[in-house]
Parts: sequence; structure tokens; C-alpha cells
Amino acid sequence: MHIGDFEQILLFAVLRLGAEAHGAAVRQEIEQRIGRVISPGAAYTALDRLEERGFVLSWIGETAEARAGRRRKYYRVSPQGARALARSFLMDGLVKEGMDQFAVALRDAQALKRPALIAAIHRDMAFADAQSGRGTSIAAHLTSAAEASSADEPMQVELTAAANAVGGDLTVARKATQKLATLAQPDNKYGTHASVINAIMLLRENKPKEALTQLAGAPLDDPWVRTLTAECYVAAGNLTDARALKNQVLSDPQLDLEDGYNVSARIRAAKIKA
Repeated sequence: MHIGDFEQILLFAVLRLGAEAHGAAVRQEIEQRIGRVISPGAAYTALDRLEERGFVLSWIGETAEARAGRRRKYYRVSPQGARALARSFLMDGLVKEGMDQFAVALRDAQALKRPALIAAIHRDMAFADAQSGRGTSIAAHLTSAAEASSADEPMQVELTAAANAVGGDLTVARKATQKLATLAQPDNKYGTHASVINAIMLLRENKPKEALTQLAGAPLDDPWVRTLTAECYVAAGNLTDARALKNQVLSDPQLDLEDGYNVSARIRAAKIKA
């Protein structure tokens, strides 16, 4: 779900224009924002790419006399597009803008009656709230997510554990992590994710040695394992290895940024002081 800088600007232009977001208007809006000329081909190619990914929707408008009977193609940002834009803002450290776009995505998903997407966005918002250090809406978003899907859905269990571990409610986090561990099999991700969440809780309790032990055996190509191992190294004064792991997370070209798990790891890694 990751979007590049130009795609971010383009999506934001479509949002700003609202009902007037046709191709030429979008291009003009971008030119005013970045201060340089954008070719029609570049704008339409990017819009087509975003539409293929499900981030924008399009339709053909009414015939306009001023255009000699030609009909304009209009665009609007889909809930998935607003969600991608939110994650992109969060990776840039723009928390308010990110939460605002999650709210837009949630509103549109609710209007379309998409319960699975509604649940996913609420979980995104719960974790973003925890990761921002506010922690004021974690429980409310997780409750809404459970109502839209199920409290026993694996992703719901995982995000309940993770958001509360990051946010500091370790009692709730431990209970959910125990439940998550029951889902672990040799060939699935839940064992690694349970180890990651346990390590987060140990770091909150200022127990970096125990956190490092918890991560032993977990795959070091996992971005959260790298990030938390780097934090353990910082606590031990090993800034060289901590910096190396941090940079691996921040610059890994193979990291799938369409996965919120990886996005959240990169956000946390960027805060490591090494």
C-alpha cells in the first residue's frame, strides 16, 4: 500500500479538488503545489496507476459545451487510497495528517458498508494512536474493529496485543499475546509476532536483556525483529550494531510497504537514536 512522493501529492490534490477532480484540474493543482510544470502524460499515467491499485476511482462526466462535446474523466480517492495516504503521512512523521486521512478512509468505508475494511482501518488507527504516544483511543478503535469483524479474528487478536503493548496497557497486551501464541505454527507468522510483542513489553519494563533473549531464534530479516534488536543494542551501548540494524529497516528495498506490519516497524526504527 506504499505510495511514492508524487503519488502522495497527486492523491492529496484529488482530495482537495473534491467533485472538480478531473485530469486537467489535478495537474494544475499539483503544479501550484510544487511550483513546476507537469506534463499531461505524467499526470494521467500516475492516475491510471493509482486506479489500477484501487487507490482512486474514476467516472466519465457530462458532455461540456466548452469542450466541443468531449466528456471529462473525474477521479476520487477510494477508502484504500486514503488509507495508503495515511500510512505515507505517518512514515513521514506527520501524525495529525495521517490520522485525518484514516478518518477519511473510515468515513468512506462506512458509507460503502465494507465491514472488513472498516475493521482494518480501526485497527490501523488503534496502532497509530499507540505508536504516536497518545494512546487515548486505542480501546475505542479496537472495540469498533471487533464489532465490524470478530474479536477472535487473528488480526484482531494480534493488533489488540501489539497496540496495547506499544501503548502501555501490558495486562491487556499479555492476555492477547497468550491467545496469539495459540495460533502459532511452524509455518506461520504468529510465533514471530508473539515474540515481537513480548519483546516490546519487556522493553517497556526496561528489560532489554530479557527482550533480546525473547527475540533469539526469531528471523532477523523480520523488520520488527531488527528494530527491537537495535533498541536492545542501544540500551547496551552498542550504537554501531544498533545503527546498522536501524538503517537496514529504513533502506531495505525488499521491504513490502503495502504491509502495515512493515510500515509500523519502519516508523519505530526511524525513532531509534543511533
